[in-house]
Amino acid sequence: MLVVQAVSLYAQQASHIDALRSALAEGRVCLNAEYVIAMQQTRITGRAEIEVQGDAYVVKTGETEIYCDGETIWTVDNEHKEVYLESLETYGGQATGNILITLLDSDAVEFSFTDAGRLHMMSVTLEDGSKVKADVTSYSVAEKKSVTSFRPQSDFGTEWIVTDLR
Repeated sequence: MLVVQAVSLYAQQASHIDALRSALAEGRVCLNAEYVIAMQQTRITGRAEIEVQGDAYVVKTGETEIYCDGETIWTVDNEHKEVYLESLETYGGQATGNILITLLDSDAVEFSFTDAGRLHMMSVTLEDGSKVKADVTSYSVAEKKSVTSFRPQSDFGTEWIVTDLR
């Protein structure tokens, strides 16, 4: 009986992941999450807003924002007025395309879904033993929008330090 329940739960989870993949292929996924990063002697908590469409995404966590239009990644530190530009292809192999698809394809990431199939939680244990857990507080699928909206809307004036690593 326990084996049957486990197989059923696995099939249901696979179905939810397939639905998330479909949403990512057809539209724009928007979610808010509260996260905890637990390292050996440090614990970091925060909130994140994540928007993903194809290979483009925006991640906002307080003063730090990451934008990717599918070709260029901008890491923006609003507090210190610094921005780093990197090519997606040369981003150290850490982010090659759609970040949610990368997570869905990883064996190291665990997902939890509500009974209705809505993404509820993601967790991962990193190579150094650190654990990252994100509780999804809101989730929606929206229509696609222009890829230009996945670029920073600032021109980064003279008060900014801009480092272009492309």
